[in-house]
Amino acid sequence: MSPEISKELELFLNNPIQPQLHSKMLSGAVTSLFDFNLHRAVVETAISCEIMVKRAFFPKDTPSGSAFDYLEDKSRIKVRVPELIDKVAQEAFVSSYKTEYPK
Repeated sequence: MSPEISKELELFLNNPIQPQLHSKMLSGAVTSLFDFNLHRAVVETAISCEIMVKRAFFPKDTPSGSAFDYLEDKSRIKVRVPELIDKVAQEAFVSSYKTEYPK
């Protein structure tokens, strides 16, 4: 083993990477699919998508992300991803697919 690889390996072993929550949920969804548990796979995929969208708008290690987490934990706000996406779409595109095509 080369010295560079052994240094990288030692660094990794001393500082293991913790997978993010949405990655764990997606992994659980794949496992559920292999177990033929479609219901659980869909639920875990939906949760993972909701987490990813939330973090795209409110990154975890930012003041806005911390404020959002605090308010959500205290039940002061409740954000559902479909409503959030609809509001962002209306803001960005002046119209919403959901409003124009309700069915």
